[in-house]
Amino acid sequence: MTIALQPPPVNTPLAGKDGQVDGLWSRFFVASQQTVTLDVAPADGPYLTTTANASLTNESNLGLLASGYVKVGVAAGVASPSTTATIPASDLTGALPALDASALTNLNATALASGTVPDGRFPATLPGASGVNLTALNASNLASGTVPDGRFPATLPAASGVNLTALNASNLGSGTVPQARLPFVLDAGTYTPTLTNSVNVAASTAHVCQYLRVGSVVTVSGQVDIDPTAAGDTQLGISLPIASNLASATQCAGTAVAPGIAGQSAAVLGDATNDRAILEWIAVDTTNQPFFFTATYVVI
Repeated sequence: MTIALQPPPVNTPLAGKDGQVDGLWSRFFVASQQTVTLDVAPADGPYLTTTANASLTNESNLGLLASGYVKVGVAAGVASPSTTATIPASDLTGALPALDASALTNLNATALASGTVPDGRFPATLPGASGVNLTALNASNLASGTVPDGRFPATLPAASGVNLTALNASNLGSGTVPQARLPFVLDAGTYTPTLTNSVNVAASTAHVCQYLRVGSVVTVSGQVDIDPTAAGDTQLGISLPIASNLASATQCAGTAVAPGIAGQSAAVLGDATNDRAILEWIAVDTTNQPFFFTATYVVI
């Protein structure tokens, strides 16, 4: 604390006419004899300290603060410090400076108004929530679950179905099932057989015939015209629509009828020597007659 000294009354005589010290000089001498103490402040002033000071009566010891913050308020021209555990919202205005917020707690994600939450902030398993507003989803990231029917287009795009399982053939609406997808060979068609006038046949004519194959069994039917040379045993060789290495006559069997001759019928059997069918009967009529036949044989 500093005490101002009175300036000396240099324009005033030290003593008056009565020989006494003038009053102005007397007061100057008294003031100059006072004790002056420097660098001392009043003990009751508001102070901010880092350690406790017993001589101060109005100190704010910042060393005792474990958390919170300090602010200085000014009222009636007097500054006074105060401390609180948290910063009042009224003291925060405008934009905060760029600071490390790693120690902030109790943050509310509802208050996010802009920016993008990084992937690392999401849990490994997201909570059950509506994803109705999500966009740009990538189906390649699906790792489990079942895509509902409603998510597929009415017509699926051309794609490999090699890994599809539990397919129901009853749902096939078009197209052709390839032979390789069937558990057995399935084939059908027409052909004109090659005829061989083997025994007692003067002439013969082949017509277009039809056949059906299921697995290793073939059924064939059709018409051939035969002109026997004479009455008696008659044999006509008929080629097969699908080749077979016949080993016996029983591996091909069927019948034939000539409707133009009463009771005229014939047997169809296998020709193991020539790998073909034989139409054989006892001719009682030597006119050219159509025979209608059907036979079944094994593909060997």
